[in-house]
Amino acid sequence: MSTAAYGEYWDEFYRATYQKQSGGKALWDVPVERSAVLDLPLMQQYMPAGLPLLDVGCGTGEIAAFFTSHFPTVIGVDVARGAIDIATTRFPDSAVDFRILDITDAAACRAVSDHYGPLNIYVRGVMHQVDEGHLPGYVDNLEMLLGGNGLLYMMEVASGIRDHFLNHSEGYHKLPPAVQKIFISNLPPRGVTVEDIAHYFPTSRFDILSSHPAKLHTNLHSPDGTEIYIPAVQSIIKTKKFS
Repeated sequence: MSTAAYGEYWDEFYRATYQKQSGGKALWDVPVERSAVLDLPLMQQYMPAGLPLLDVGCGTGEIAAFFTSHFPTVIGVDVARGAIDIATTRFPDSAVDFRILDITDAAACRAVSDHYGPLNIYVRGVMHQVDEGHLPGYVDNLEMLLGGNGLLYMMEVASGIRDHFLNHSEGYHKLPPAVQKIFISNLPPRGVTVEDIAHYFPTSRFDILSSHPAKLHTNLHSPDGTEIYIPAVQSIIKTKKFS
């Protein structure tokens, strides 16, 4: 996939999934109480106070809007125009600066860095969607946006996600077959491991303060009401220039 194709793919995804006729949602689109609210205490423990927060892959904007009560400035960015259109429609009076940004585009990221200076960064489920050939540039851009002072909080979908649900998730197999098919079609073929984090964020440039298995909430439940989770990796990272 070319970097230009990210915007086209995700724009189509958001427009098709969230169109009024279907009233759908992405499976990871959950209330902030099951996402950002759970992440916030750890973020506040590590992130320098006073820096703006960049929400990378902000989607439909709920998390970015929530963070405005906890950070002085919040920028919500997504590669999909469709997502940003939804976010600005849902939160017309929000203090969030919603904007289209391809996080693999160095020039576009430089423009954001030049405008805001060092940033704290929140990423929830983006790295696993970046083609492997683009990952070094993706990390370079995150490093630039951190600006030496910011801190990166990441929650990423773990590797082997499809095998997990096909072979190990009891709740998944309780779903109707049609729902199972849709669920699997929404999952990435590739995920992220703790080893991937160490590889792409080398110790020569970064300090990995924490990196361990975690879980992502979904908006799917088995027939008995049990929530179905996605295995994930949670990481907290700073640059060697951190001060």
